[in-house]
Amino acid sequence: MNILSSSARLPRFRSSSTLSLVPLGGVEEAYRNSSPLTAQDTRFYRDAAVAPAIKATCNDRSFAYENDEQRFDELSKAAIFGIPPTSYENSTTIKQFEEVLPGFSPQGFLGASSITQMPLPSMQVPQLQKLILDSGKLAKLDQLLTELKAGGHRCLIYFQMTRMIDLFEEYLAFRQHKYLRLDGSSTISERRDMVTDWQTK
Repeated sequence: MNILSSSARLPRFRSSSTLSLVPLGGVEEAYRNSSPLTAQDTRFYRDAAVAPAIKATCNDRSFAYENDEQRFDELSKAAIFGIPPTSYENSTTIKQFEEVLPGFSPQGFLGASSITQMPLPSMQVPQLQKLILDSGKLAKLDQLLTELKAGGHRCLIYFQMTRMIDLFEEYLAFRQHKYLRLDGSSTISERRDMVTDWQTK
């Protein structure tokens, strides 16, 4: 039996004696890459409610210690989340990670997984025109940014949470404003270059 590479080809007979089949992983990957139903913006089902995680309780203190060790196990967290994005270019950190967890991606399960395999985010973005009109603060900010842009000004906006930056990026793209995003995932060298670009260009 001759195994093909994981591509979106149908299994076929090459000769009367050999059968060429696509591996199951290739079939699944081809479906995820080609089917419109797996696109993030077309996934229409959402859970009506989300139950909190089950929490086990016991009067034994050693049980509580073991439970905390399992929940906050560093190896498990590293396998799921990987190394911080700021360490992707650090060869020493990557080497240490591969020695401790051989065969695992430095980005972890979540970073190495396709977006179609990730759970849907709980945050939903409404229609942007409606969002701007429904929010008095955003409507005023929209007016201010329009006036500042017409006057050739630059504007620096601070956010407390990166989720708010995600929302505001949707607004900026909708209004076609040029912007630079600087958050905790930016490396020191990227921050320096972005600040220089923002100040000079």
